[in-house]
Amino acid sequence: MSTNSPAVLWPAQFNCSLIHNDFIYPNQYNISVSMIPAGRDEELFKIGFKKLKCFIYDYLDNSILIKEQHPLINKLISIKNNTIQLPNNTNDLILATVLFHKFSAILKNNIIITKITIDSRVGDHVKYTVNTSNHELDKNAWWNNNGVETNDYDTFPSWDDLYKLNTKFEPKVVLGGKNENRSVR
Repeated sequence: MSTNSPAVLWPAQFNCSLIHNDFIYPNQYNISVSMIPAGRDEELFKIGFKKLKCFIYDYLDNSILIKEQHPLINKLISIKNNTIQLPNNTNDLILATVLFHKFSAILKNNIIITKITIDSRVGDHVKYTVNTSNHELDKNAWWNNNGVETNDYDTFPSWDDLYKLNTKFEPKVVLGGKNENRSVR
């Protein structure tokens, strides 16, 4: 890791329903991800950043946050929403810890995650920060895999499958046309 690499701070938001005991709470999360490019290759940073955005906006947003082994998980099988299954109770600190691991696994060769700060509406906007010195989890699970999985039970596409399915229109500016020799006044 180069000490000359600039740090990047990216704020994002996602909505997620939180299941705690027998209650479902709609919740909005604010997350700030502090990161450093793993090398000097700008293209690798762009690829890693696209993966991070895809994971947050396609797999965390509008999902259901629930504790592993919660009795309601079996009832959620028939719905299309993604479930984020946490090893402990569904609180912001546990989520930040799990996401620190997951983001680090996804971005392993492209970006180094230095810290994550998260807060939520249900959590009364108390900010929790997880960094390289306080992010240990006891168990090896989905958050250590470099794919888009958010639990250990469902089937998720690979990054290659997602690239093939991505048919977004990305326009490019092409110089030329009728007015290329005209001056603008």
